[in-house]
Amino acid sequence: MPEENLTNLPSSTRRHVPHTGLFYRVDTSRSTFAELWRDMHSPLVLIAWLSKLLRIKLPGSVNDPNVVSLRPFVLPGENQEEAIPADVKQELAPVVRELTELGFGKRVYFLIDDRFHHSRLVQIALLYRDGRTVARINHRVEGAESRKIHFFTEFLTELPAATFLHSSSAKAQLNVPSACHLNWRPRMGTSQLWVSHKQELEATGQSATAVKVNSGSEMVDLLERHHEAVRDFQIERGVFSSMRGEDLAQVQSLDRSAEQCRGDELQNADAMAQLERLQLKKTNVTSALLVLGVSIALFIGLGATAWKQPWHAVLLIAGILLVHEMGHYVAMLTFKYR
Repeated sequence: MPEENLTNLPSSTRRHVPHTGLFYRVDTSRSTFAELWRDMHSPLVLIAWLSKLLRIKLPGSVNDPNVVSLRPFVLPGENQEEAIPADVKQELAPVVRELTELGFGKRVYFLIDDRFHHSRLVQIALLYRDGRTVARINHRVEGAESRKIHFFTEFLTELPAATFLHSSSAKAQLNVPSACHLNWRPRMGTSQLWVSHKQELEATGQSATAVKVNSGSEMVDLLERHHEAVRDFQIERGVFSSMRGEDLAQVQSLDRSAEQCRGDELQNADAMAQLERLQLKKTNVTSALLVLGVSIALFIGLGATAWKQPWHAVLLIAGILLVHEMGHYVAMLTFKYR
């Protein structure tokens, strides 16, 4: 990131600036075994667990923004939402309407485009009418080839002594620092999560003394204080770390390429849209299985004839090759390669 983007940050934040500017490298292998299971929830987690034991750095992104500060990613101007992709706005619109009906009004938009981790995070923060709770809608897309979407809602209330009540409907949730009380309700609907958050707030006995904010800038301040607590916790346990060496060089190269391509992308919007559709085109499962079946049959038939081997030997070789190739497939799924 250009150095001038950092000059407007408070001194307490600038002390945390990593070598590349505003982004930290994410190392998911530093997550706990339970966190890795919550994220993958499949037998593939065995690979992630093994990488953790071997201290192998796995690339990836997480729901917690891996940035020094949220402030540089606030969308400026009156028409903030114009910078959000149309398809994302369409997905977010029903939740925005639901929160508006629940009493949430003033909005602030965030857009975090992390090219290094192939992740783009769109957040809409809305302030409740009493000023004591901020709702935040999250839409995170990750993956360079095969895309995965994370879509969830959060509620944040700041309590005395710089502590927070944090309710989240995220499917996968990282551990939180001691300053945060997590009310994790995976995949719970927005209205139900709001009811749960209010119940948890009443249970604390501090609802009347919760920090009250009145403006968009104060709402950003509250979110920033929460982010600092989460950020420092992730740095301390190694999930976030400064970029150096090859990582740093790659980020700088990505930044230069993005600047060079930006004009071309705008001029060739139709072509880029067509490429996007081709990339996201789903493979027909029936056709794929048919091709696989024919290929195996040809391999066995031609193999038995050309090698002059008994059928059971050719079948054994075919089985060994199938298991071998499935290993490649599992690795591609693990690293989200398409």
